Amino acid sequence: LYGKSFHNCVASYRQAVLERRSLIMAMMQEDRYIACIEIQQGRVVQALGPCNQRLSPPIQDVIKHWAKEKKIVYGRR
Repeated sequence: LYGKSFHNCVASYRQAVLERRSLIMAMMQEDRYIACIEIQQGRVVQALGPCNQRLSPPIQDVIKHWAKEKKIVYGRR
């Protein structure tokens, strides 16, 4: 679902998700996906928009706030 929605290769991460090496999450705004987030070992390893576009600073700020609340590392510390 996410691969088709984001037009990226996230569908190829299926095995890593099944083996619990990666967690894939999506962020929505109203009725559309705006960010695809991969988490490994308590760290955001990538967060990108549709077609692997860079995220805008406001979206990055929302993810940063969410990650901090969940004790997930996002960005450099």
